[in-house]
Amino acid sequence: MQPAPLTIAQQRDYVRRLAEGWKAANMDQAASARARDDGEKWAVADELQRMSESLTNRHHPPSADASMHGMVEQQRLFMKLACRK
Repeated sequence: MQPAPLTIAQQRDYVRRLAEGWKAANMDQAASARARDDGEKWAVADELQRMSESLTNRHHPPSADASMHGMVEQQRLFMKLACRK
């Protein structure tokens, strides 16, 4: 058996409490970051640098034949469609 749906007032209260929780968590994270000493800050920076180096490049290198590029092909098709009208 499912519980009764929330009323509008209950939904608003839920969202308000959720936003307050996010704000409190954000303030806590900021305070924790500010409280770190220089050694800890450098360790975090090094860890982020290593992590970013391990990510693959998500951008595809430009192809040798630009005419095969998807946007060029799409523009060509749109021009054909526009000429038919």
